[in-house]
Amino acid sequence: MPKHPVTDTRVQFSGRFDYKDFYEFLFNVVAANGYVITSESHSQKDKGGFEKVEVEWVFERLIDDYTKFVIKLHMIILHLRDVVVKKDGEEFKTKEGDVDLTMAGVVVTDRQGLWEKNKFLEVLRDFYERYLFKRTLESYQIEVYNDVFLFENEVKSFFTMPRFM
Repeated sequence: MPKHPVTDTRVQFSGRFDYKDFYEFLFNVVAANGYVITSESHSQKDKGGFEKVEVEWVFERLIDDYTKFVIKLHMIILHLRDVVVKKDGEEFKTKEGDVDLTMAGVVVTDRQGLWEKNKFLEVLRDFYERYLFKRTLESYQIEVYNDVFLFENEVKSFFTMPRFM
């Protein structure tokens, strides 16, 4: 399964946010863009009044029998704690912490590993990808690049940070 790295990005935020809403927001953005979470890990540790949360997702979008898009998300939230915020005379419970979120996009070809059964097929696959599939692969890489930065902009909009693209 050859992997063609496309891009990676990072978003850092420090401040108040609703952790549950953010987690659901990420899940909904992934699903709305046609991706399916295929691997997920989540750990939460209490560190003396603060929590440390670590989340890893791998989400994929199948393009055809030969190709899929893969985006890996890794998020660490440090110093997560409950805070009470007053807004318009009412008190609300929310969270405060430091978020560090990274994403990396990859185009995976020969996703079923059919061309890796012997050396001859691997040579054919390399020829195919280098000469016949090249333009299609380049357009797929552009699409993954756009998806990664779309996710980045969605995260920034959740935190109301400046967006670029």
